[in-house]
Amino acid sequence: MVVLEVRLLGPIELVVDGRVVPLTASKVRALLALLSLEAGTPVDADVLADRLWYGNPPATAGSVLRTYVSQLRRALPEGRLQRTDHGYVLRLEPEELDVKRLEVAVGRANARGASPVQIAELLREALSLWRGPPARELCDDDRSVAEAARLDSLRLAALEAWADASLELGHHESVATDLVNAVHDQPLREQLVARLMLALYRCGRQAEALAVYERLRRALLDELGLDPAPDLQRLQARILEQDPALEAPEREPGNLPNPVTSFVGREPQVQQLVELLSSHRLVTLTGAGGSGKSRLALETARTLDIPVDGAWLVELASRSEPSEVAAAV
Repeated sequence: MVVLEVRLLGPIELVVDGRVVPLTASKVRALLALLSLEAGTPVDADVLADRLWYGNPPATAGSVLRTYVSQLRRALPEGRLQRTDHGYVLRLEPEELDVKRLEVAVGRANARGASPVQIAELLREALSLWRGPPARELCDDDRSVAEAARLDSLRLAALEAWADASLELGHHESVATDLVNAVHDQPLREQLVARLMLALYRCGRQAEALAVYERLRRALLDELGLDPAPDLQRLQARILEQDPALEAPEREPGNLPNPVTSFVGREPQVQQLVELLSSHRLVTLTGAGGSGKSRLALETARTLDIPVDGAWLVELASRSEPSEVAAAV
C-alpha cells in the first residue's frame, strides 16, 4: 500500500512512501496545493488557471495547465488525480494532508471532556506539523493569502491552548522555552505574552517575566498608541506582588486512568512484576487478547513508587507508522 502525504504547512511538499518527490516547477507545486485544499471536490480548469496566474492567465493557459496536470499526475500514486466533467479532482484521505491533521487535532483538543494530558499531547503533535509559513508559493493569490492567515491563526490558537494545558500540568519550563520564539515572531499577541510571563514566573524568572511585559508595553505604545489589556496589566501587578495564586496547581503525577472495576486475585502477579522492574529497564507482558495484560500493567504501575513525574500510559494502538511511536512517547 502506497503511503501518501501532502505538506502545505511550510514549503509545499509531496511525500510518497516516506520520500519527498521533487516537483521542480513552482506552478506544479501550486497546483498540488490548490487541489489539496479542495481535495475530493472537482475544480474547474478555468478556476485553476485564474488562480495559478493570479487572475491574468495567458492565452496558452489551457495547454500549459494540462502539462502541469500531467506532471503532477505522474508524481502521484495512480488514480489520485482525475479529470471529471466538472474539472480536476485530487483524491486524498484527511490524514494524508497536514492541514486536515492540524484541524482535526485542534478539534479533538477542544472537545468537551478532554484532559490536560490529552490536550497537551494532541496539540504538541499537531504543532510539530508546522514547518513555516503555509503554502508560500501561493502568497500572491488573495484566496491563498486568506487561507494562510487562517492557518496561522489556527496554529497560534493551538499554541496557546497547548500552553494552558502544559501550565496546568506543571510543565512551565517547556512552555517558557517554546513561547520565547513565538512571542518574538508575534510581539503584539497579548495572550501569548501572558502565557510566557506566567511560565517564566513559575520557573523563578520573575525579572524576565516583567521584562517581557515591558517590551510588549513599549511595542504597543510605539506602534498602536495603546496600553496592554487590563488583564495583562493585572498579571504584571500580581507578579510584582508575588501573588501565591500564580503558583502552579498541585497535581497528581502521571496520567494513569482511574479504575472503574475492582482488581482481585492477581496480587502475586503484580508483586512479580514489581520485582522484575526493580532489576530490568523493560518488562513485556505477553498473552492472548483479552487476558488482562493492560489491566495488570496499570495496576503494577499504580503500585510502583515513581518519583517526580509518576507513571505514564502511552497508547500506541492508533499509531500506524513506526515513526509515530517516538512522538507519542
